Amino acid sequence: MSIHQQKAVRTSIDLPFMMHKNIKLACVEDGISMHACVINLLEKWYTDRTDQKDMEIAAQAEKDIAEHGSISLEEWERLNVQD
Repeated sequence: MSIHQQKAVRTSIDLPFMMHKNIKLACVEDGISMHACVINLLEKWYTDRTDQKDMEIAAQAEKDIAEHGSISLEEWERLNVQD
């Protein structure tokens, strides 16, 4: 779902004057709005963060399997029913 199909929520941030000026100039040079720039940066940060978390979880799972072996899905389901 694109950002245009979702309800927007306004967020305000205070930037140092020179940072705002430099970002604004860079956006003008790149032909994008500051709004698009900030949305793109936040989306990239969140995607990168999520990917990193997924890699950490997968690495931990591989470590657990190497240390403790693996179990069948039936065993897994039996263990989770008892929780």
